[in-house]
Amino acid sequence: MFLDRRQNKRYEVSWDAKLLVQFPEFSDQMVVTVDNISIGGALLQSKKITIQDQHLIIGDLKPELLLRIDLPDVAFESSFRIAWYRHVDEKNFFEIGIEFIDLSDANRKELLGAIKQLGAKS
Repeated sequence: MFLDRRQNKRYEVSWDAKLLVQFPEFSDQMVVTVDNISIGGALLQSKKITIQDQHLIIGDLKPELLLRIDLPDVAFESSFRIAWYRHVDEKNFFEIGIEFIDLSDANRKELLGAIKQLGAKS
């Protein structure tokens, strides 16, 4: 049986977002969907786990990663680390579990506001 060890409540969403990727040699971005979110992290969906033939997780070079979500009232942005990922064969996309790191006070406040709005709807 699966034990959920999350410290923060997750909220189901369907938000478009951009994943900004910075390798030493190049930077690029890719579109992802935020499937659920909490103050500590999120579950992303993506059609790929590579950018310009560089794997985001596997390899000697680890990129700097930034998630940008344009919320109705504000843009949320945070650095993050990839905690896990898996390919969902029947839907042909990747699920990517992320943990926010170095969340600024301003971004924490904006995210908490968005989460409170979600809580009021549930």
